[in-house]
Amino acid sequence: MKTYSDTDRIRIKATMKATIHMAMVVAVFLAAFFWIGSIQIVYAEGTDLTIKKDGEVVKEFTLEELEQIAAEEGNKICTYSAWNTFPTFDKKTYASVTGPTVDAVLKKAGVRDAVTDTGTVTFSDGSYGASFTGNQLFNEKRYCFPNGGLADPKTGAVPDESYADASEVEAVIYLTGGKDGNVLCVGQAAPNDENKPAFTKYLATIEIKTTPASRCAVPESVPADRSICKKGEEIVLNGTGRSMEYIYYTLDGSEPDYGSTIYNSGMNQGTETRPVLPNKYGVYHLKVKVKAYGKLDSEVADFRYYVGPSTEKPTLKLTAGKRKVTVRWSRVSGATGYVIYRSTKKSSGFKAVKTIKKGGTLKYVNKKLKKGKRYYYKVRAYRTMEGRKVYGRYSAVKSTRAK
Repeated sequence: MKTYSDTDRIRIKATMKATIHMAMVVAVFLAAFFWIGSIQIVYAEGTDLTIKKDGEVVKEFTLEELEQIAAEEGNKICTYSAWNTFPTFDKKTYASVTGPTVDAVLKKAGVRDAVTDTGTVTFSDGSYGASFTGNQLFNEKRYCFPNGGLADPKTGAVPDESYADASEVEAVIYLTGGKDGNVLCVGQAAPNDENKPAFTKYLATIEIKTTPASRCAVPESVPADRSICKKGEEIVLNGTGRSMEYIYYTLDGSEPDYGSTIYNSGMNQGTETRPVLPNKYGVYHLKVKVKAYGKLDSEVADFRYYVGPSTEKPTLKLTAGKRKVTVRWSRVSGATGYVIYRSTKKSSGFKAVKTIKKGGTLKYVNKKLKKGKRYYYKVRAYRTMEGRKVYGRYSAVKSTRAK
């Protein structure tokens, strides 16, 4: 049996460590090589597009077939404006987009006629997806706005962008050549249409569902419909809590739609923006509609609010005369009339003795009173709206004796 010196044993041990280390490096290299290869294979498979109808596969397209469809359409070049507010405010322009239109792909698959206005078309990468109703995808006009369709992320205010300067665009499957796979690109229905979340990268499946989409629910308002409000009071709209449902509203009586002011911030039903009643008195109609990709619009809700002189009270002045008292008061903004109340007690027993039906009348003479009797008065303003009186605050109580 061969014996080794201490030096030999050290040299052999070092050689074994080097061999093991080299084997590990080779193993890691080979694993990385096959892993990269598997990614390429997966990506090659991912460039195919599967078309489904109600869960059944009806057609599969290779990348080359999609390119051929685009070529048959003339290889159009499109530009898209897109923005979103979640998780951070982001605006982006997709320029030089080339690829087949969704319309052409579905026609080539033989299922375009299966798309109904109320049915849905869902674009998916396998985990993330965006849905549209047939009406949203093919009937609504969509545009690329020169300034990127930028709306204020905090207030939802629509920028002053002209549709005349916008270019109309169709939904296109952008064949990026590998950067993001196939990408669904859609235009904006209005400058404040938050469409960026609908852009779907690595698009793998388009599924048509012929069953009607669900309808968005109408939010509840606080204060409730037909409430009496203070001038400038905020109205809160409690939504359904579903993401990507946008509450559009108007205060001028027009029908809310794309382009109207958006109440809630993009990806949630928060209250970062609220409609505020105009700083005027009268009856106001807050019209509300909820819209969402892949869902039917809600019914239009028409909330009415009566905004009267509810926070203002007049200042009262009394002048005693022979068996009479002259009551004068200060003008109250928004009043269409005043009610004068009288009592022989300071804190109770008040009854209306006169209703003034003109907002400009600021004087009333209360006659046929008892000489030497003390009378207490107070006044409040009102505004008549749709047959109902909206009252303001009572003035301070004043008293005097009739002479």
